[in-house]
Amino acid sequence: MYLERIKVRNFRCFNDNGIVANFRKGVNVIVGENNTGKSALIDALRIAFSAAQYQREIFFRKLDFHVDATGKTACEAQFDLYFAEVPMELIDIWMPDSGNRGEFHMKFHLTGSGDEKVKCTAWGGSIEGNHLSEELFDAIDVSYLGALRNAEAGLRPARNSKLATLLSAVANTHEKRQELIGILSNANKQLLCKEQVRRVREIINHNLDSIEQDILSQQIDIGFTEPRFEAIAGSIRSWINPKWSKISREGEVAEKLVELAANPSYSRMIRINDSFIFVNITELLQKMHKLEYDDNSNIEEFLVNCRQNFELVQNGLGYNNLIYMSTTLGDMSIQKEGVYQSMLLVEEPEAHLHPQLQDLIYTYFQRQQRENKNLQILFTTHSPTLVSKVDLDQINLLYEKDQTILCMPMAQCEAAKCASDKAHLMKYLDVTKSQMFFAKGLIFVEGISEALLLPAIAKALGRPFDRYAVEVINIDSLAFKPFIHLLCRTDGMPAFCKAIIVTDDDRCNEKDENYISLDLDFDNDVAGLAKKLNNSKESERFLEICKMCKKANIQICGAKKTLEYELAFCDENIGVIVDILKKLYPSVGTELKNKVDQYSSTIEKQIAVWLFIRKRNKCKADLAQEISELILRGNEEGKEYFCIPEYLKQAVYYVTEPIVEEIEV
Repeated sequence: MYLERIKVRNFRCFNDNGIVANFRKGVNVIVGENNTGKSALIDALRIAFSAAQYQREIFFRKLDFHVDATGKTACEAQFDLYFAEVPMELIDIWMPDSGNRGEFHMKFHLTGSGDEKVKCTAWGGSIEGNHLSEELFDAIDVSYLGALRNAEAGLRPARNSKLATLLSAVANTHEKRQELIGILSNANKQLLCKEQVRRVREIINHNLDSIEQDILSQQIDIGFTEPRFEAIAGSIRSWINPKWSKISREGEVAEKLVELAANPSYSRMIRINDSFIFVNITELLQKMHKLEYDDNSNIEEFLVNCRQNFELVQNGLGYNNLIYMSTTLGDMSIQKEGVYQSMLLVEEPEAHLHPQLQDLIYTYFQRQQRENKNLQILFTTHSPTLVSKVDLDQINLLYEKDQTILCMPMAQCEAAKCASDKAHLMKYLDVTKSQMFFAKGLIFVEGISEALLLPAIAKALGRPFDRYAVEVINIDSLAFKPFIHLLCRTDGMPAFCKAIIVTDDDRCNEKDENYISLDLDFDNDVAGLAKKLNNSKESERFLEICKMCKKANIQICGAKKTLEYELAFCDENIGVIVDILKKLYPSVGTELKNKVDQYSSTIEKQIAVWLFIRKRNKCKADLAQEISELILRGNEEGKEYFCIPEYLKQAVYYVTEPIVEEIEV
């Protein structure tokens, strides 16, 4: 069984229309920029799954009702949860006519009394009034790890600690628990017989006698942890064992360890150099017990004494976070009677973890789910590293549009429906490109030249991309189609942010009367090329992209022919570009300058420069970098060292909207 869908209406930032999030089996991700409702969605799930009175850890409060832009508070909220592969035992929600699906609903409203308490009505199936039993909520095991989790505190000895919960799950029969109780009881008896303990009791009672003077005639007794399983579970704690311990080469035990190192069964756990022996003590002791190692040198006692233990506080936050999650998942991985679904809700699992560890934690989530088919993991994240790891179908994107929070299950985008688009995106949605899910504006470009130029242009125009949360996505090819389909929803809803494609129109590429051969260089006769460029039309590739963009409500800005041709649209720019090319190519660059100086018209100069760059494709990035630096220097000095092509200005202006202080009153 797993949660397939949830609809949340009039809860916190979600308005009366609500949002719908779709989930798959296994691992699911909720992404979005700050303040788009990721935590609200998680809390809605927590409220729904803790509906049984004895399970309540979070409540729907009066302040949780949605407040609209006018300040009006909603009077009713509702959660609708839909499940797949529901067993018939969960009769409260089971709907066999719907393919063994199930559903339950929760409605919240104010009582209207003086204190205005929130009343909850819950029902299973499609008909309101169908009672939900506590057995239903017992059948769904939910654990929550908050964004501000304190791993050290969560692992401290306590009745409700994660370690206590794990021990309770492991010792899940009367016999297993009685065994632990018996051990503790015997240990208590032995301790109470010790002279030190008796002496403590005598001192206290002697002092009481002196104070009371036989008036109260009270005596105290003392003991240790009460021999009950709850006390045992509540006292369990964890600490850190270093994997390797350093031991001197001197002594009888050292000699025995050298002998053990020669045994293939133990060699992996022992490393020896000239001065020390390095021992994986924990693993070695386990191996010795397993193989029933017999030795009269007291090697086991020596190793136990050598083992160093450190408190968790001496660990970094990241590793304690991993220990905490491992403990929680350990509890959930144990099959419990009557539990048909286990669900882990995690906010920002990347907290305190470097990118490589983020990769490992995601892999760990996947492995846990494979081992426990009933386990479903839902986590929120701001990490492009984690987003780049997941399948499109696993992502729910929350975003704001016209002061309304919307949810886009990426399984509903056009790209998810097309196998080739999906395969392309899964290959190219790396850490950098995954940042697009957190942006308010996107500019898709063909290559590195545009990616270098556009941020500099935006800054020069007073629209720096970091201020407007704009991402430039370099697809490093002409394959815009998968990214267009990524933004295009099958339900007709608008894309999650403003997007524009900046590309070349590639005219004169098709072999007709206006075709310009790829063999031409700057020293060829360019007289007839201007006429071809003016008479030609945009390429079929460009026109096809325009058609797709129109359907997806994505803008497109096209360069006439290429970016480099557009950059050289005026004499001032041509002079700058030629100087840069001379620096990059001292010999042939001088020839280019001499050739350009011979032409009288700007378009002929423009064509010569374009042909030169086209033939020497590797210089494009260097040229773009030099021009970017000129634009930025001009911006700092209040001068214009390079004239920006109009189509690039349009792209910047489109994805940046004026912020509040720029609006004239």
